[in-house]
Amino acid sequence: MPQRDYEGDGEVIKFFDLTVDTLWFGGRNDSIMEMTNCVSWVYQTRSLTSGLAVLEVDIPTGYVVMNDTLRSYVQSGIVPNLKRAEFYGRKVVFYFDS
Repeated sequence: MPQRDYEGDGEVIKFFDLTVDTLWFGGRNDSIMEMTNCVSWVYQTRSLTSGLAVLEVDIPTGYVVMNDTLRSYVQSGIVPNLKRAEFYGRKVVFYFDS
């Protein structure tokens, strides 16, 4: 993700760190995709928390994510601060609040 000079002093500020830990394709004709992303708030000199944050993950053509599965994932509490997740068109949108 591109970083920007939000302070206007020439210094580039990094707000989040995003990594794709796992990207796996399997099943017949690689019809199943599993992806594990890790997002961390890193600008802790300004604030210890990010507040509301939105992560959009593009999904390749031909794959779908079931909204019931995403709701169950949110309700499980596995991911701290994940408040909502929905599949729109070709992307999954995750809403975090800390």
